[in-house]
Amino acid sequence: MTPTAFHGDELATLEAVYATGGNAGPAAWTPFQEFGLAFWPRYEQGRIELTRAFLQALRDGEVRLRLHFWSCAVVPYTLVKEGPVVRGRPGPPE
Repeated sequence: MTPTAFHGDELATLEAVYATGGNAGPAAWTPFQEFGLAFWPRYEQGRIELTRAFLQALRDGEVRLRLHFWSCAVVPYTLVKEGPVVRGRPGPPE
């Protein structure tokens, strides 16, 4: 994923939905993805990693992520998958 400035906060969960509707990721029955199966915070490295299982479960198109932190902060992030390529950008969709 991208570098993340945690500022002492910890990641609680990740929410993933398609812009066209529906849940995204390996836990497709819910928008909330499983910690460790879909994502890992790497506090020491200052980043959040999406797992191979998460990326392979995505279909082509725009995926809207919401990173939920224990401080109650919610940070939006957008992914766009086109074939084997996944690009990300901070913030809500443009």
